[in-house]
Amino acid sequence: MLLLSCLSPLLAQEDERASKQGAKPVAELFESGEVEVDGHSYPFRLLEPPATARDRERPLVVFLHGAGERGSDNLAQLKYLPEAMADPERRAKYPCFLLAVQCPQDERWANVPWDAVVPQAFERTPSRAMRAVQRALKDVMLRPEVDAARVYLTGVSMGGFGTWDLMGRQGHMFAAAVPICGGGDPDAVAAMLDLPIQIWHGGADGVVAPERSRLMAERYRSLGLPVRYFEPEGVGHNVWNQAYEDQNVLDWLFAQDQRQQRRGAWSELAVIPAMTQKASNTSVFRLQKGARCVVPDELRSVCGYFLDALAVPALLRPGMVTDVEPSNGDIELRLDPELSVAFRFEVDDVVRILVRDAAEMPAALAAFHCALRTHPDGRVPGGTFEQASPIAAGRVVLATPNPGRSWDRDSLHGLVRECWLSSVRTITFEGGVAEHVASRAREDFEALAGRLGITIDAADWQGEATAASGEDLAMVLARQGAGPMVVRLTTSTAVGMLSEARRLLPTAREAASRGERPVHLGSFLPRLAARF
Repeated sequence: MLLLSCLSPLLAQEDERASKQGAKPVAELFESGEVEVDGHSYPFRLLEPPATARDRERPLVVFLHGAGERGSDNLAQLKYLPEAMADPERRAKYPCFLLAVQCPQDERWANVPWDAVVPQAFERTPSRAMRAVQRALKDVMLRPEVDAARVYLTGVSMGGFGTWDLMGRQGHMFAAAVPICGGGDPDAVAAMLDLPIQIWHGGADGVVAPERSRLMAERYRSLGLPVRYFEPEGVGHNVWNQAYEDQNVLDWLFAQDQRQQRRGAWSELAVIPAMTQKASNTSVFRLQKGARCVVPDELRSVCGYFLDALAVPALLRPGMVTDVEPSNGDIELRLDPELSVAFRFEVDDVVRILVRDAAEMPAALAAFHCALRTHPDGRVPGGTFEQASPIAAGRVVLATPNPGRSWDRDSLHGLVRECWLSSVRTITFEGGVAEHVASRAREDFEALAGRLGITIDAADWQGEATAASGEDLAMVLARQGAGPMVVRLTTSTAVGMLSEARRLLPTAREAASRGERPVHLGSFLPRLAARF
């Protein structure tokens, strides 16, 4: 009640301003629609670019309104930025789509307290109102006229909290964000690291404490990341008036583009650990029907496993050939003893994977496999990428105390695959675990591991693990400091152990290899971790 009473004078002023300008003409510029979530309807408005500016793809702005604009009339949420962007001069200067969903009176974009000075963690599951925003955004993004590389997010007050919440859930979709007089969770910044942001908060805000935005800005700075933070002295809760009227804010916002940022669908080649991009080009490689994998005889074994592991339709699985010149869409594996780095990818209409030593080819193919999984259609950005030194060997310790049943062939093969993808070079059977592996399955297991350069060690291993079964992924991600990766799996069943390997290995590898560097937003890892 205190919050709403503080908002009332501001809302009355804005209502008077809207009535003077005439809300109806503004509303007529916006399409009206609705989305349904769990049987509940959420209205929205969508502003389209002027007819004279529909000659190319145009950016999309997602606006989240404040508490005072909640309701079901599908009009109140058009105050502030939507109203400003409907102005003829601004429409001409910034032709864009603008989406404004309306939140019901008794709901919030993010279910967190607004008046708390100390931030609280946002809920793991988005609120129903936020899911309505996500659904409406997905629908609008299907329009071919929307420039997917220039989608912007902003919100005020309750919408400022919602902006932080959505940034943490789908930051990879946006080219920039402007949260205004809201608050976020400093511990969730890892999901927003590469997203350009401007934070605004009035220095005299008596509704939402300025400390909420200051904490977020400080968290960014502590990670060595650039942040634009504005706190006008003496300005209260309605700092959005100053932010949205500042010409520099909109100029900055509409200048952001994921193509230049190399983020989202335009991210750099993303592997674990991240390779160095030496050069880029405008080409995009995609697996296609009829493609071949050109490979020397000594690498056929490991290449065959790589091709079998590709999660692509059978028609797209490249066939292996030898002693032919690669052509458009092919993948070529090549040994180059004179190579100055451990391995290199040259991506154009053909992908060339070069290794200095045959022993590095399993790691190189694992890295390329991760790159193909980064994008859902097997797309890899063009350029030259290098792994300067061999990837530090990792170890997996199988320490299951009482396996529910003997390990079967499929579970063992699955474990080897996960180890290969995360550059594990040693698998240790601790204690009597090896006794639960049938001799024939064990032989098959060791043969497959050998093809991928993985050693099977049946001796007990004493050492500290960097990750263990049952551990929270966020805890692994938060660790700093490079070092050998050791994952200890103690789940009681073979199926459970394989599930834990899939969950923990990529995260542990990233945490062990990145040292003090933050996780890159566009990398493969955060999207994988977000599934769990």
